[in-house]
Amino acid sequence: MPGRKSKIESIETRFKRPVKDLIIDMYYHRKMTQEQIAAELQITVGTVSRWMKWWGFPTRGWALPEPPGIEQTGGCNINLDATGACPGCSVGWQSR
Repeated sequence: MPGRKSKIESIETRFKRPVKDLIIDMYYHRKMTQEQIAAELQITVGTVSRWMKWWGFPTRGWALPEPPGIEQTGGCNINLDATGACPGCSVGWQSR
């Protein structure tokens, strides 16, 4: 459609900054999630994710939260046996 702005142009007009700079600021400096960025920019999370991949931005890793009442007792949580210990090292999980 003639005269229709792209999502990027629309956001840059609204915020008066390049989208790349906005995402860098929100994601890396303000520690916002992709979901929070999407809400702020009024776009989908998929769009935020796609743009970040397209521009080569590394994303933060994610991990499941620790279950309540236990804590890891070492630096390894791979190959835990039935007792919650790693047979290859002295790492395990203990009740708090």
